[in-house]
Amino acid sequence: MTNGTAGSRLSIAWLRGDSGQDLIEYVLVGAFVALVAYGGVSTLGKSVYDWYAAVADKVAKEREKSNCSAQGMVSSDGKCHGG
Repeated sequence: MTNGTAGSRLSIAWLRGDSGQDLIEYVLVGAFVALVAYGGVSTLGKSVYDWYAAVADKVAKEREKSNCSAQGMVSSDGKCHGG
Protein backbone atom coordinates (compact mmCIF):
# COMPACT_ATOMS: atom_id res chain seq x y z
CA MET A 1 0.00 0.00 0.00
CA THR A 2 1.29 3.46 -0.86
CA ASN A 3 1.30 6.49 1.35
CA GLY A 4 -0.54 8.87 -0.98
CA THR A 5 -0.88 9.58 -4.64
CA ALA A 6 1.91 10.60 -6.93
CA GLY A 7 0.47 14.12 -7.14
CA SER A 8 0.51 14.66 -3.39
CA ARG A 9 4.04 13.29 -3.13
CA LEU A 10 5.13 15.68 -5.87
CA SER A 11 3.48 18.61 -4.06
CA ILE A 12 5.25 17.75 -0.81
CA ALA A 13 8.58 17.46 -2.61
CA TRP A 14 7.99 20.84 -4.22
CA LEU A 15 7.16 22.47 -0.88
CA ARG A 16 10.30 21.04 0.68
CA GLY A 17 12.49 22.13 -2.23
CA ASP A 18 14.90 25.03 -1.90
CA SER A 19 14.48 26.55 -5.34
CA GLY A 20 12.67 29.54 -3.80
CA GLN A 21 15.60 30.10 -1.48
CA ASP A 22 17.97 30.04 -4.45
CA LEU A 23 15.86 32.62 -6.24
CA ILE A 24 15.91 34.95 -3.23
CA GLU A 25 19.69 34.58 -2.97
CA TYR A 26 20.11 35.46 -6.65
CA VAL A 27 17.87 38.51 -6.21
CA LEU A 28 19.88 39.67 -3.19
CA VAL A 29 23.19 39.19 -5.01
CA GLY A 30 21.80 41.04 -8.04
CA ALA A 31 20.63 43.93 -5.85
CA PHE A 32 24.04 44.13 -4.18
CA VAL A 33 25.83 44.16 -7.53
CA ALA A 34 23.47 46.88 -8.78
CA LEU A 35 24.14 49.05 -5.71
CA VAL A 36 27.91 48.65 -6.04
CA ALA A 37 27.74 49.43 -9.77
CA TYR A 38 25.62 52.53 -9.12
CA GLY A 39 28.04 53.79 -6.49
CA GLY A 40 31.04 53.13 -8.71
CA VAL A 41 29.53 54.82 -11.73
CA SER A 42 28.45 57.82 -9.64
CA THR A 43 31.93 58.29 -8.19
CA LEU A 44 33.81 57.49 -11.38
CA GLY A 45 31.43 59.60 -13.46
CA LYS A 46 32.14 62.70 -11.34
CA SER A 47 35.89 62.12 -11.61
CA VAL A 48 35.73 61.66 -15.38
CA TYR A 49 33.57 64.78 -15.73
CA ASP A 50 36.04 66.86 -13.69
CA TRP A 51 38.98 65.55 -15.73
CA TYR A 52 37.19 66.24 -19.03
CA ALA A 53 36.26 69.78 -17.91
CA ALA A 54 39.91 70.49 -16.98
CA VAL A 55 41.14 69.23 -20.36
CA ALA A 56 38.47 71.26 -22.19
CA ASP A 57 39.53 74.38 -20.27
CA LYS A 58 43.19 73.87 -21.20
CA VAL A 59 42.28 73.31 -24.85
CA ALA A 60 40.19 76.50 -24.90
CA LYS A 61 43.03 78.53 -23.38
CA GLU A 62 45.57 77.14 -25.86
CA ARG A 63 43.20 77.85 -28.76
CA GLU A 64 42.79 81.44 -27.56
CA LYS A 65 46.57 81.86 -27.31
CA SER A 66 47.01 80.40 -30.78
CA ASN A 67 44.40 82.74 -32.25
CA CYS A 68 45.98 85.74 -30.55
CA SER A 69 49.44 84.79 -31.83
CA ALA A 70 48.18 84.29 -35.37
CA GLN A 71 46.50 87.69 -35.34
CA GLY A 72 49.38 89.50 -33.63
CA MET A 73 47.34 90.43 -30.54
CA VAL A 74 49.77 89.20 -27.88
CA SER A 75 51.04 91.91 -25.55
CA SER A 76 54.57 92.10 -24.16
CA ASP A 77 53.49 90.22 -21.01
CA GLY A 78 52.27 87.27 -23.13
CA LYS A 79 48.56 87.91 -22.68
CA CYS A 80 46.00 88.23 -25.42
CA HIS A 81 44.68 91.79 -25.61
CA GLY A 82 41.85 91.38 -28.11
CA GLY A 83 41.26 93.74 -30.90
